[in-house]
Amino acid sequence: MKKLIYAGLAAILMIASCQKDVIPFENPEDYTQNLYIRLNPDNFAPATKAITDARIADGSKFATPLKVYIFISDEAGNIKHRIPVGTVADAANPLLDIDALKAGYRLNNIYKLAKKVQIVGNPKSGNFTEDMDATLKSMALYSDVVALVNDIQYDNDPTEIVLYGEGSISSTQEGDAIRLKANVTLNPMVSRFQITLDYDDAVIKEVTFEGVYIRNFYQTSTFGNVGGGLNSQGSLEDDYTIDQPKFAGNYYQNMFDYNLAGLDATKVFAYQFFPLTAPEIVVRYKAKNSNDNIEKLRFVRAKGFKDGDGNAFSNWLPGKLYNVDIVVGRGSDDPVGENVTLDVTITVGEWAAVNLTPVYQ
Repeated sequence: MKKLIYAGLAAILMIASCQKDVIPFENPEDYTQNLYIRLNPDNFAPATKAITDARIADGSKFATPLKVYIFISDEAGNIKHRIPVGTVADAANPLLDIDALKAGYRLNNIYKLAKKVQIVGNPKSGNFTEDMDATLKSMALYSDVVALVNDIQYDNDPTEIVLYGEGSISSTQEGDAIRLKANVTLNPMVSRFQITLDYDDAVIKEVTFEGVYIRNFYQTSTFGNVGGGLNSQGSLEDDYTIDQPKFAGNYYQNMFDYNLAGLDATKVFAYQFFPLTAPEIVVRYKAKNSNDNIEKLRFVRAKGFKDGDGNAFSNWLPGKLYNVDIVVGRGSDDPVGENVTLDVTITVGEWAAVNLTPVYQ
């Protein structure tokens, strides 16, 4: 099977020894290594929530780094270096900025017993209760970085998708020199739904689409992929009433679109989400049955998906474009009922496409 590569940034790091002999483990505070780092500059990012004319077909250039933090730690997980890199150079490294990283840059005096590299790309100030830069510069342990919490609502800038990558530093002998190196790929924390709307004209007519909602998603995730705040508004345990505001213009930020006058059904509705659990899609609409003129407020819920071969889909991964075509009129009108199921076919994009078929509830 062809190997799929996340569409993130590739960060290539190499620590080249200045020593001609083996690393002197008896002197662990000897900072004499050189670090070479380069970021692939060919990237871009669409908005997290968007109404667009067409789906993104190829997301292989998805993320734009405006700021990265490089953390280098020892075998015990103690962070030895915290290196911020932005569009403007830091005072500690006046020649080092994002453009320099794209060209390739060498840092000197790196800890020679370093074992792990972590890179955080485009951290969001909204994810921090205190000053973001001060907090990141105070990280003491590898595990502190892994435990940092990201909120999906802050991942909505068209150029600043949060990225994360880590890698182990390996040692090789090259002649008389020891060379340490690590390869790190920065990947998006999120995946992306790209949703189209249609209806079955043999069943319903005069359709007005009022809302599209993502449901059953985690509001937050750590860099270690631990989710928090599972959002399941209109949950199965609730008694559903047609006028409750759970699927109206009051929902979790950046995870819905609502317009009582009607959404433009010719558009694509796109939302980014942490792929830590199986998400759902709810569509709110008004329509008349094809055999009468009684207009009703209705809902359809895609609570499951199938792949292009018709098999149940469950392999949710970061950095994918999930394409879903919703056809209303084929499922129950109750988005939280026990017996409502809709088969939706999904296609997966990389920040490549995956086509999925909805399973309607």
